[in-house]
Amino acid sequence: MEMRFKNVQVAIGLLLIVVAGAVPGYAADPVADNGTTVADPPPVGTMGDVETLNNPWVTIPACPVGVSRPAGAVVGGIFYVIGGEESGGARSGFVQAYDPTTTTWDNTNATMNSGASNITAAVIGTDIYIPAGYDGSYLSTMQVYHSATDTWETIATDPVPAALSGPTCTASGGLVYVFGGNDGSAYQTTTYIYDPAAAAGSRWSSGAAIPVAGGYGSAIANGGYIYYAGIRDSVGDLDDVLRYDVAGDSWTAMPSLTTARGGARMWVYEGLLAVGGGGWGSYYNTVEEYDLSTGTGGTWTSGNSLVTGRRTFAAAQDYTTGVLYTGAGWAGAFLTAAESSIYVVPVELMSFSVE
Repeated sequence: MEMRFKNVQVAIGLLLIVVAGAVPGYAADPVADNGTTVADPPPVGTMGDVETLNNPWVTIPACPVGVSRPAGAVVGGIFYVIGGEESGGARSGFVQAYDPTTTTWDNTNATMNSGASNITAAVIGTDIYIPAGYDGSYLSTMQVYHSATDTWETIATDPVPAALSGPTCTASGGLVYVFGGNDGSAYQTTTYIYDPAAAAGSRWSSGAAIPVAGGYGSAIANGGYIYYAGIRDSVGDLDDVLRYDVAGDSWTAMPSLTTARGGARMWVYEGLLAVGGGGWGSYYNTVEEYDLSTGTGGTWTSGNSLVTGRRTFAAAQDYTTGVLYTGAGWAGAFLTAAESSIYVVPVELMSFSVE
């Protein structure tokens, strides 16, 4: 007897890892003791029936080194926690890689050319772009990790237009968008756009100014927009959520978070925008969700809380497998704890037979 199934729509889980970290004196020194990453997600299909999973956060194996303010990225199913500040203030530039198929971490990858904290990352293809950061000085470097060859490149012809600590970036349409940060004198409202395909020496351009000055936030692209939240300024945590129209080069204010949470991170799943963790001196474990189908007229509701409260941790989303990761950050100590949560992602299976 032969059974055949064609074009079956199923849901696979969205796994989220979180690691937290820390350093004494964070409150007085915002450049000591950040980072984010996310690429442009593909459109989410709605054909067929799906089973919705929304599981609580659970702990998973810890990463080898506790770091705060790193960058994070997913390439080829591997989650990378890059750079960050370690206990004692060191910035070794480690590339910690988590393989979900073996549930193990590898910390033997090539280190950054310039080890830095207060960084963020964006993925284009198999390359991970890390603009600016802090190594005891404010950096304007554009460093690229070529994950396919485990090598680093510093783009000497096209440094970031300003030296910045704690900017936020994401990738959309083959471009890297860099928002905000601190130049050592003030938090910024700048939008910088990097085109890796442009001629050397002319890869940067400027976009519309952000309505709110700040840094240490999170950015994620979805549906032609980039969402920016989890921001901190010179006064403290902000509850602002901003939406950047990529094609129109313009900003729109979204409904504010219910809790101001500097250093929070963002995810997108099941048509929801989620902002979780954060709180510069509070280390929230709460997560807020927003229905993107409501445009600017919706409200934030509670989602599943993290196991451990934390801020300034890396975040990355695997849009191929539907796995979401976060790692590293600060919660009063450099934590190596990690955790995950599973959400639905529709995936259409090709034909298969069972005989």
